[in-house]
Amino acid sequence: MSKIGYRVKSSAMFYALFLLSIVSIVIAGLFQLSSLNQQLEFKLELESILVNNSKSGLVYAKAYFQELPSNQETTIRLFDKGIDSVVISKRNWGGYQIIESKAVHNSNSFTKVVLVGSQDETQLSNLYLADQGRPLSLCGKTRLEGSCLLPKSGIKRAYISGQNYQGTDLIYGSKHDSKKQLPKINDELILNLNLSSGQKQEWNNDIEDLKVPFDSIGIHLFSNNPIYINSQTLKGQIVVESADSIVVSSNSVLADVILKSPKIIIEENFRGSFQCLANQNISIEKNVVLEYPSVLGLVETKNGLKASSIYISTNVQLIGSVFLLSESPDFRKPIKLSVEEESIINGFVYCDGQTELKGTINGSLYTKSFYLKTASSAYQNHLLNAKISDNLPDEFISIPLLEQSNRIKTIKWLN
Repeated sequence: MSKIGYRVKSSAMFYALFLLSIVSIVIAGLFQLSSLNQQLEFKLELESILVNNSKSGLVYAKAYFQELPSNQETTIRLFDKGIDSVVISKRNWGGYQIIESKAVHNSNSFTKVVLVGSQDETQLSNLYLADQGRPLSLCGKTRLEGSCLLPKSGIKRAYISGQNYQGTDLIYGSKHDSKKQLPKINDELILNLNLSSGQKQEWNNDIEDLKVPFDSIGIHLFSNNPIYINSQTLKGQIVVESADSIVVSSNSVLADVILKSPKIIIEENFRGSFQCLANQNISIEKNVVLEYPSVLGLVETKNGLKASSIYISTNVQLIGSVFLLSESPDFRKPIKLSVEEESIINGFVYCDGQTELKGTINGSLYTKSFYLKTASSAYQNHLLNAKISDNLPDEFISIPLLEQSNRIKTIKWLN
């Protein structure tokens, strides 16, 4: 009997130790799980803090945008005795600007990058025609809406190519007197257009798919020869520059990039978003769609045999900004903007020269004068079947081209 009792006690002891080890493992697992949960909660809380701090940096940068130095980092301590800080910087991106906000907490960081433009404190006029001493003449189905600043000589009905003015009113909005010159432009923005950014590399026709994030170092692709972008994808912080010309085919994919060349051609049926910067000619062929926030910018640097120009063919849609300027204006060869029938520009247009408008501008047009060429003759300050409408959303943001532009707003997130 004594041997049997000993065996029972040994078995019970074995089972007790086994259960104790199981309980110990479970308790240890629970402690480990609790520790992991605490680490996860801390990580999520830290991520939330970094995201919020990064957003706070963006708010600060937009509020003190004019005081911030360009292309330099500025560090802000969010709390006097804390370990949270934000490193903010601004840099130019064509006609727009970029704000980068990097939130730092010990060795952890989070970065947000946004593209910004401007909204004027006072609403832009829908039409500003400089006072060159000639009245504005309307023909056919022309329609002017919104606030119009016109020469003191006024506005009148006219008859061209068998078409009388068909509207009941000359202006469907308000009329005010304009000045001899267009409102002053932001000279700093124009100077910044020529600034080089990114690592300079030779253009390669074999490039198929190139994407460069805006929170990294950009790439500047350059060639002295003509560049033909054909069946290629270029997205992000990329500048493509040719000393001769750039042609973009319809089967290419471009998003947020900058094209720089004396002459730029966008072939028909292309769709995408980019900034076009030229000093001689920009030609947009038919059925092209340029998505927001695209820019067509021409700054004439010297007078050639022909006037510098931007030509927009039929059935083109553009959402963004268009501007034409000259560093050495010649009244005999003024810079010219041509917008053909069925084309629509949604946004802000500034032409310090002549504008031939046969399509629609929904937003604002500032021009020194109008011209109209028909099969039989040419006319000054005449509009035939043109339309300037006042249906642009209040939240629309353009490039800060005018000197009065000073309210900075976010256009889009870049990362």
